[in-house]
Amino acid sequence: MCDIKLKYFNYNKKSIIEQRELFKNAFPERIGTEVAEESHYFWKFHTFPFMPNSYEYSAYRDNKMVGYYAALPYKYVINGKEMICGMICDVMTHSSMRGQNIFTKIGGYATDDLKDKGLHFTSGYPIRPEVIPGHLKVGWKKLFKMPLYIKVLKINAILSKFNIPFGSVIINPFIKVMSLYKIFCSNCGNESEIYDVHEINKITGYEEFFVKWSSTQVNYLIKSREFLKWRLSAPGKKYQIICVRKEGNINAMAIITFANVKGIPSIGVLDLMVLDENYSAIKYLFRTLEKLALERKAEVIIGMFCKHLARKYNLIKYGMIKTNIFFTLILKQLDSNIDFEDLKKEINWNLTWIDSDNL
Repeated sequence: MCDIKLKYFNYNKKSIIEQRELFKNAFPERIGTEVAEESHYFWKFHTFPFMPNSYEYSAYRDNKMVGYYAALPYKYVINGKEMICGMICDVMTHSSMRGQNIFTKIGGYATDDLKDKGLHFTSGYPIRPEVIPGHLKVGWKKLFKMPLYIKVLKINAILSKFNIPFGSVIINPFIKVMSLYKIFCSNCGNESEIYDVHEINKITGYEEFFVKWSSTQVNYLIKSREFLKWRLSAPGKKYQIICVRKEGNINAMAIITFANVKGIPSIGVLDLMVLDENYSAIKYLFRTLEKLALERKAEVIIGMFCKHLARKYNLIKYGMIKTNIFFTLILKQLDSNIDFEDLKKEINWNLTWIDSDNL
């Protein structure tokens, strides 16, 4: 076994350059994108609205950074108690050092330190099954899978990937059948509003809406305006917030972003919150989403949701189909007072992409 030194990440110019180089080595598909830039690193780990902003760890061999592991201190309410979750992200090992147990070693080192610092649990949302065994070796548990849901609005870009773009003329009219709900979508006093990130403070009644929404949840992320301003300010990203109001009160809210997913122009639903007594407001959200998709030439709407939420919100009614692509919620218990068996119940969670660092 090679001689590996584990330590806190030393935040300085030299170490940032090393970390960015390691990132490009570990995720070559991200080279040339915003997430590979130093500005993205700084936003993510040094502007989070909490102190400390983040927890960073590194692994060295012969004075060369070969591993990195980080956590962001997301605030949750778990069964009525406020807790701090270390949301694990940007875990990486240099390609030349894979298979040498670095991932497991730095994971154990980091989560032991997070426990000592008083965090209650850690979370992760891997989509690649091969990374899960390394987490399990240091005490993580697999809880449940969350599917990727997709609504296809056009099939032009998809067919172009197979060099048969002419097929869209035949198929697109049939796809429109998945939006027949709009025929019965009279306003009935509902109004949709769209806000850009810099307009978050203009969203009147957000706190009242969040209190009502969270009162029916068991385990949920605390989505304060301060948190949203940070989460939706990633360099190079454009997010928007859609609110559906009736009689001036917010009944439903979606946070979206525009993305190119494997060459397909898409709208990603980062978050979806709907008051229990107002599920009918979802159709106004989707009507607005489809209008934005038309304006931005997006061809699909995608989102990650717990399966029980997809059923509760009846997403299939609006054309959102469950795919065979899954994210897995994994947690590591750091506070022995948490009822971990209760955490395993999917129905107790309201998880979307906003709970992760994805999208």
